[in-house]
Amino acid sequence: MDTSSMNAGELSTKRSRSNSEQDNSDSIKISVKQRKVTIDVCDEIGAKSSRQEIHISMHACGFFLFLILLAIIGIITVSLTSLKGEGMVHIDVLLGYSNGFFGTLIPYSTNYDSLPHSIRAVDFNNDSQLDIIVANSDTDNLGIFLGYDNGSSMVQRIFSTGYQFTPYCVDVGDFNGDNRIDIVVVNYGSDTVGVLLGYGDDYSSNSLFILFGNSDGTFGNLTVWPTGLKSRLHSAVIGDLKNDQKLDLTVTNYGLDSIGVLIGNGDGSFGNFTTYSTGFESQSYLVALGDFNNDQFLDIVATNENADSIYIFLGYGNGRFQNAATYLNQLLSYPSWVAIGDFSDDSISDIIVSSS
Repeated sequence: MDTSSMNAGELSTKRSRSNSEQDNSDSIKISVKQRKVTIDVCDEIGAKSSRQEIHISMHACGFFLFLILLAIIGIITVSLTSLKGEGMVHIDVLLGYSNGFFGTLIPYSTNYDSLPHSIRAVDFNNDSQLDIIVANSDTDNLGIFLGYDNGSSMVQRIFSTGYQFTPYCVDVGDFNGDNRIDIVVVNYGSDTVGVLLGYGDDYSSNSLFILFGNSDGTFGNLTVWPTGLKSRLHSAVIGDLKNDQKLDLTVTNYGLDSIGVLIGNGDGSFGNFTTYSTGFESQSYLVALGDFNNDQFLDIVATNENADSIYIFLGYGNGRFQNAATYLNQLLSYPSWVAIGDFSDDSISDIIVSSS
């Protein structure tokens, strides 16, 4: 695999548009530099048709990749975490105009010293409006903001993950086949992942969390799965690793230098926790899924912050994976965030990695 770097966080991609008279293509060029995101939309001959600059806080820089990917795939509402002043923490929403421009940042408080660490957007209550969920790592809870059609007036609903659980990553999917959105969260402080059924607050350590949705913005009780003492879960990603139409879960075990795979049973429960090494003191940070060898099976890529590398585990399509192939990054680059996309427009999955 060839690797390359982009100065100042530059990224370009093509975006197609069409009408009844002609088909055209333009491109989006996004750069991140000195706490500023710049979005340029260019026509097919390279002339700039629009430019917008979005200023973000230092804490938000770690989440710029999420903003970039949303812009590339054409979603017109962007959300990111932000830190403003001592202890004043919030998420920011930018409403898009479908022409490469975004409106003014709209902040929504996640409460004092909450330190939001991960964010997702999905419709939880079936009103055709995007809602937002955020993991508040320093206040040990999840915040859900139910959206309105004008993108305003969202109020945070709080779901506790347990004292000193330190939730680091959230993702969403339907784990029990009831066509309702559920939430999975990994907790760095308690080595846990979990699932909520019904109502209550029965939590335990060394486990996995999933919140089962009721299609009205509420969620059920919590069920937990052990992931190992001092596993220090850092991220999670959802996908069908076994080709059985059931969602499975992959996590990074930052403290145990490995990734972990939980195969879903389709009813909200999971099988045994299987781990794959990422190397001694590698400190696996973030994980993503993609088909890197075009065999129609999902593969895994993980960033190893302390080893300046990424690991790729090719899947067999049955929930099992080959030993990792290693790709070194620049020395002391500390690769952290990773995402998958077709950035060269050749129908082949590419990998983008941000370095600390």
